[in-house]
Amino acid sequence: MEDKKWGFIDKTGKVVVPLIYDEVGHFREGLCWVRKDKKWGFVDKTGKVVVPLVYDYVRSFSKGLCGVNIGGQIGSYDVVEGGKWGFVNKKGVSLYPPPDF
Repeated sequence: MEDKKWGFIDKTGKVVVPLIYDEVGHFREGLCWVRKDKKWGFVDKTGKVVVPLVYDYVRSFSKGLCGVNIGGQIGSYDVVEGGKWGFVNKKGVSLYPPPDF
């Protein structure tokens, strides 16, 4: 089904993260990666977008940081080819960006 959308509901069936995303990950360190219209970002458990959906690929958070990619393409086995990598914190602030990030 091409038109299926993803989100999250709580134990009572209440939608807590709207079912508007093309793909979602799992929560780690209180945030979950989401993809919509080929762009990636992060939401918290209330559905608030914490890291804007502006990246071409993201990794999960670890120790408060997350790897993000701009300009890369997802190849076989979900390996990102090309682009530039940087890091964002859990507030979406870029840290340690590569040149021209």
